[in-house]
Amino acid sequence: MSDKAQILKHSPIFSSLDEDELGELTKLTIERTFSLNDFIFWEGDAPEWFYVVTEGKVHMEVPCCFGLVHLAKQALKSSGKDIPFKEVTVGVKGDLK
Repeated sequence: MSDKAQILKHSPIFSSLDEDELGELTKLTIERTFSLNDFIFWEGDAPEWFYVVTEGKVHMEVPCCFGLVHLAKQALKSSGKDIPFKEVTVGVKGDLK
């Protein structure tokens, strides 16, 4: 089994696929690397791709929050006070990291 097939096999959405199905799926994959602060997609973009993150972290702001994280960080910085700010990562299974 190829490295890409192994990665897909460990993703919950593809874990039930057999080796042949994974092999066919890997033929459609493209490996991409993003740098810090790169945007992967924007709200309203046509869903042309499906991403599986194999290394690193992705920060996503939910559209309903209108950039709430950015606004909160700016407000804390503008206050001139050292106020702690913590971001929480929610995994695909709902677990907090």
